[in-house]
Amino acid sequence: MKSFDEMLLKEYSSYLLSERNCSKETVGFYINDIKQFIEYMNGFKHEVIETGTDDIRNFFKSLIKLKTKHTTISRKLTSIKNFFIFLLSENKIEINPFENIEAPKLDKILPESMTIDQVNILLESISQNDWISLRDRAILETIYACGLRVSESVGMTMESINFKEEYVIVIGKRMKERIIPISQTALISLEKYIRSSRPVLNIKQSKYLFLNRFGGQLSRMSVWNILRKRATEAGLTIHMHPHILRHSFATHLLEGGADLRSVQEMLGHSSILTTEIYTHVSRKFIKEVYNAYHPRN
Repeated sequence: MKSFDEMLLKEYSSYLLSERNCSKETVGFYINDIKQFIEYMNGFKHEVIETGTDDIRNFFKSLIKLKTKHTTISRKLTSIKNFFIFLLSENKIEINPFENIEAPKLDKILPESMTIDQVNILLESISQNDWISLRDRAILETIYACGLRVSESVGMTMESINFKEEYVIVIGKRMKERIIPISQTALISLEKYIRSSRPVLNIKQSKYLFLNRFGGQLSRMSVWNILRKRATEAGLTIHMHPHILRHSFATHLLEGGADLRSVQEMLGHSSILTTEIYTHVSRKFIKEVYNAYHPRN
């Protein structure tokens, strides 16, 4: 990569971290996407500031030829587009080559979720007979009860829970704070964990609510491993991924009659369009009920 391009990437990375408050992980994803495009341009002996509209179109055509997933192409498009907006704002370029580029139309991908029975089997199968089980049950109960992202759950502190008023405070994307109701069932699991398990794990006097075996903050990957391990122990054969309890939360609320705006607020979506994807899942459920019970069907 050309040295000037590297300098621009460093400046953009600093901007994302300091001014946009993006996490290091998120910045890493953006930078990797942009690096791929810069290397593509360098292959033609061009620096990134020499990019034209045709270069961008040809780059994305090359990704399509490689059978890159549509969702990945869309993400890369957004990453690179935002980079050029930054370059324009910093007067590194005079014209944004993305000006006449349209985002590809993507098929909506319905989020995978669990049935209510599957969630109950998963959670009820965790014995709570030892410190680790108490913690695992508490964090999975909390994620499902509040529709949390995994990163939000591991970022919770002892001050995040209000037992009396039955709500939690979490910090979501772009450092936005939101208040979410929490179920009695989840509060009972949390109370057991805080009373009997956390004092044993908290050898480092950590501020975080959910701790690992060494007394430190539980990681996102650890929660994913907990979820897969507990699902296997419960005999569930469905594909597990970090957001499945969050997706299940939203789907089950809508199936139960919750309004879309309330679900949007609890999930922390900035746009109602993001939340609307769950209505497709809900409509599918309603159609199944109709087919099963309508007397003239």
